Amino acid sequence: MVALTYGDTRVSGVETKTATKTASKVETAPRRSWFARFMDALMESRMRQAEREIRLHAPYYVPPADVPTGNDTPRGGW
Repeated sequence: MVALTYGDTRVSGVETKTATKTASKVETAPRRSWFARFMDALMESRMRQAEREIRLHAPYYVPPADVPTGNDTPRGGW
């Protein structure tokens, strides 16, 4: 019953064609969980949104008061 439920590769001592095929394959890293992939996608989208906001507001950047600028450059300070 275990071989039917879990497959014969999980049962130790069972030698079948499936067990020998999986043993000869190159092992890869296990797939990440859906929650981890979701969180990575969420962080990536939030980073892109932050970069868009920075590009949108970059022309309005006011340099700090201790940085020498020309007389025609507004410094804010209202």
